[in-house]
Amino acid sequence: MLKILNIIFSVCLIFKSFSLKAEIQEIVMKWNALLCLNTCEPFLSQQLNNIPNLSSVRIDPRAGTAIMKWKPEYPFSYEPFNLATRTVGIRIADFRMKIRGTIRQVQDNFYIISAGDNTTFLLLGPVRVTPNRYIVEQNIASHPLSADIRLKLLKLATDQQMVIIEGPLFEPLRYLLMLVVEQLKLPKPDDPNSTVKEIEKYKLP
Repeated sequence: MLKILNIIFSVCLIFKSFSLKAEIQEIVMKWNALLCLNTCEPFLSQQLNNIPNLSSVRIDPRAGTAIMKWKPEYPFSYEPFNLATRTVGIRIADFRMKIRGTIRQVQDNFYIISAGDNTTFLLLGPVRVTPNRYIVEQNIASHPLSADIRLKLLKLATDQQMVIIEGPLFEPLRYLLMLVVEQLKLPKPDDPNSTVKEIEKYKLP
């Protein structure tokens, strides 16, 4: 409980103190395609297109996948997607995001933040299995950032360098938005003197 309170306090500090730039470049939502056949797909498409903050929706019903773009001037919320799918009668199996922005460290936590739409994402690591230890995947403590990624995030935060992070939302119905870092890379730089090695060095294995 104390850890959650510290995280919420950290988010409040971020909103109060920093002005950053970010954007949600892509959202990929997946569901069980067998539960949404021909008659379901048009209804789902209608529900998703009714979300006013989406700029585009592309559905592949056979794969059970929707690829969407989010308008950067609006605060992100998971609730419209949850409502849309529940209205249709299906459940979201996976919800992945690609976010471009800058990193901030507050206490022991790292965040990617969008000041333009006031969306804050706490960054987590993929679940780590430890021998002889029971892992609860839904527990935040099971998703620590590795030491290597923490060092890279710290450098990015210090340099205020733009970064792209991709991964799934963790327990998206929770109050605080949390993103699992599965890919971390630098965007293509405007500086022609930047080398490919410099761009690639932040990618996760």
